[in-house]
Amino acid sequence: MLIRALTTATLLAGAITAPAQATSTEICQPDHLAISMVRDAGQLPEIDGHLAITNTGAQACALTGDPALRLILSNGQPTETTVLHDLRPVEGATNLNPGSPFAIPMMWQGGPDSINGPTPVPTQLEVTFPGQPAKTVPWKHSSVWQNQLEVAPLHS
Repeated sequence: MLIRALTTATLLAGAITAPAQATSTEICQPDHLAISMVRDAGQLPEIDGHLAITNTGAQACALTGDPALRLILSNGQPTETTVLHDLRPVEGATNLNPGSPFAIPMMWQGGPDSINGPTPVPTQLEVTFPGQPAKTVPWKHSSVWQNQLEVAPLHS
């Protein structure tokens, strides 16, 4: 699957770190997570990027499950977003040491929809981890063809 190749290529490029080796059982507190959206490479129509996640707390913590993602347009309205997750089962938790960045690889197609016309460019991405409130981060990238994001699983 494309995400497996993307994960390997991004890891080799050094733009992403592997999950921390902490042995924490405490779930990360929402106010201790810094999240941003980063474009790594690619040109239209295929673009690679990642969600950069950093534990800003003083103690190691854990995230479980895949995040829900939703694109938000410039008028503040969410748009229907299709998220394709790699179908491997998510097992265990991803442990984050304080200050150590972690990334979840993503891929999307940019540019206009040849059938439905121009695709609005989102201005924000809403990220929600299981059991956590949503966080909204700026989206400073291209339009997203058919509002579809392909995302690697969060895993330990």
